[in-house]
Order: sequence, then structure tokens, then C-alpha cells
Amino acid sequence: MVASTITTIIVFFICAGILLRERKKVVRLTNLVTINNRISGKLTLPELMKEITQITKREMSCLTCNLYFVDFETNELWYENSVRIKMGFGMAGWVAEHGRTLNVRDSSKYSKQNNECSTATRQSVLTVPILRNEKTIAVLQVIRPLMGMAFSKKDEELLVNISRTLAIAIENSQLYNEALEILRESVSALAGAIDAKDTYTQGHSKRVAEISLVIGKQLEFSESELGKLEIMAQLHDVGKISIPDKILNKQGSLSSEEYEIMKTHITSGQKILSSSKRLKKLADGAAYHHEKFDGTGYMKGLAGEDIPLNARIIAVADTFDAITSNRPYSEGKTNAFAITELEKESGSHFDPQVVSALKTGLGL
Repeated sequence: MVASTITTIIVFFICAGILLRERKKVVRLTNLVTINNRISGKLTLPELMKEITQITKREMSCLTCNLYFVDFETNELWYENSVRIKMGFGMAGWVAEHGRTLNVRDSSKYSKQNNECSTATRQSVLTVPILRNEKTIAVLQVIRPLMGMAFSKKDEELLVNISRTLAIAIENSQLYNEALEILRESVSALAGAIDAKDTYTQGHSKRVAEISLVIGKQLEFSESELGKLEIMAQLHDVGKISIPDKILNKQGSLSSEEYEIMKTHITSGQKILSSSKRLKKLADGAAYHHEKFDGTGYMKGLAGEDIPLNARIIAVADTFDAITSNRPYSEGKTNAFAITELEKESGSHFDPQVVSALKTGLGL
């Protein structure tokens, strides 16, 4: 009877242990799927870096997580605000160079053994390569486990699995950012050509984009939202390419007929951008930056929040630049003067929230 009871207890604990291990496997697999879903929509590198480090810290139960990217042109690693590390230097550099996992129980001893100048304290550091086509494209590093003195073999396995999940997302993000950079260069060149057509507004589109970004940051736009805003602002006057030079560069006031022709740069800009699949979603800036908050603008007479936010931002940035830039017929005013003028029209011509954001962004 006693032997039977003991056997039953032993079997129970064995089964419980097996179930616990299997449950942990299921939980970890579920977490990996969750990680993949969370990062799959993050295309800009800053957004991706933030998401990856937050998720990894939680899953690995560690104090710190660092994500390093390999710069193949300079043979360096970079992370956070473009801090650079030479390939082969330090634990991250060694992992990037060799493409192998490194689990160090005492980082201070590692630094001494490798003759590296370091103020590192005694702590456990686990570093794994993120591989794509057998090539290290990034390095993921976790520091100081919250439970225990060092990272275990199980921790290594988990971090390696996380790195495999991240590899495709990072490569896609890098390809996206390269494509975005090409687009930005093309847009900048086009905006420069448009500004060159109007002899009075050299560099206007670039300045409007810079001012728009100041506002966007104050309104807590994400990196991807700021990227779209920047391109919209640079192309807000693209329709001027269809306006005759004699009207565009006329000194003095335009006649009512000429003014109506000038207004068509709005519809022309919208048509130009809408003809491109990639730029169609960025046509709001060109189409609506002459709408007014009270509904008295053109071309559609939209009011308040019916006007797309990016267009409301560009409207403020456009006017701010017009006031502060030197023109043949007027000298540019100070930033403080421009803000005062914008505030006079706040709630009628301009969105008060946007004017306030620019004022705060400029420290006025």
C-alpha cells in the first residue's frame, strides 16, 4: 500500500514536471509569435529599436538590452544616437565579427582578459548575432538577469530564438529606410527645382519642411509620421511648376485673373502627386495648405479638423517662412514677430494648436 502510494506520488510529480516544461515551451512559442506581430509593422529603425529592446528586456527578465546594427561600409557597429563601436571591439564587436553567441558571467574579467579599457562592473552579459543569409546584420545584447547571477543555457536558447524572429524585420526595416532615403533625395531635388522656378522663394520648400518638423515633434508625431510630413511639406508647392513664369515671378500685386491662375497650383499639385502610387497618400499638403481654419480658404472651403492635420501644419509653416524670409519687396522679420502675426490669425486662418506647438518648439 505504502509502495503504491509512493509510486503514485512519483508518477504525479514526473507528469507535473513534464506538463510544466511543455507549458513553458508553449508560452515561449506564443511569446515569439507575439514578438513577430509586434515588430512586423515597425518599419523605421528608431521605432523598431525601441520595440525590440522593450520586448527583449521583458522576455529575458534582464536589466538592460542593447541592439547594435552593423554598418558594412565603415565596418562598425552603431546604436542609440549613432554611437559607434569598431568591429571586433568589446563583446558586441566580437559577436558581430565571429557570428557566434557569447555568454560572459563577469564582464569586468572579460575586459581585463582582452586588454580593453573599461569601467564595466561585474555583471553577466549575453550577446547573440542576428543573422540573415549567414551574415551578421545586427547584434542583440542583454545585461544582468533579474533572477540569478548569470544567464543560463536556456536563456541563450531563448535569445537566439528571439534573434531569429528579429532578423527578417530588421532587414525589411533597413531596405525600407534605404528606399525612403532615395525618395527623400528625389523629393528634395524636385522641391529645389520648383523653388528655382520662383526667383523669390529660393529654399522655401526646405525651410517649410524644417519648420513643419518642429511642429510635428511638439505634437508627438512618430518617426514614420514625421517622415511623411517632411515629404508633404517639401512638395506642398509642386503645382507651381504649371504656373507661367510671368505670373510666378511678377513684381507687384497680381490682377484678379492672375490670382485665380495662381490658385490653380493647389489642384495641379494634387493631380501631380495623385498620379503616383507612392505619392498619392502624400497629396494632402499640396491640396489643402491654403484652406483656413474658419472655412474661408480655398480650394474646397474646409474648416477645423476637416482639414488634414498635416495640411494645417504646413499652412502655419508656410506663412511663418514667408514672414521671416527676405524677399525683394520686404525684409524678413524675427521669429517672435512671425509668431505674433500667426497668433492674430489663430482660430480664423490657422489651427490654434498648431500655432501653439510652433511657438513652444521655437522656445518663444
